[in-house]
Amino acid sequence: MILAIPVQAQTPAKPSPSTYASVEPLLSRNGCTTCHAPAKKVVGPSFKDVARKYSQIDGAGGVLLAKIRGGSSGAWGSVPMPPNSQANEQDLRLIAQWIAGGAPLPE
Repeated sequence: MILAIPVQAQTPAKPSPSTYASVEPLLSRNGCTTCHAPAKKVVGPSFKDVARKYSQIDGAGGVLLAKIRGGSSGAWGSVPMPPNSQANEQDLRLIAQWIAGGAPLPE
């Protein structure tokens, strides 16, 4: 008796925001690194500090996405973050997911 094993179609892998190397080009392309650095304050807080601040918030990825897309003021002091409404939506989603996931950096 021969058993037929169904072959499942492979879905294309989505870009993973799990590593700094995968998200760094998005951060650069969208101007994020003008004011933010991975682990130190520049004009704005470090990505690690943002990740820590939002780590206990349910739905942090969505909250961060809204702040990145629409801008923010007052959360980190007097310097406002301008809106990024011209940025690619997929880029913004991956950036927000990476930060919400702890903003992991290379070791």
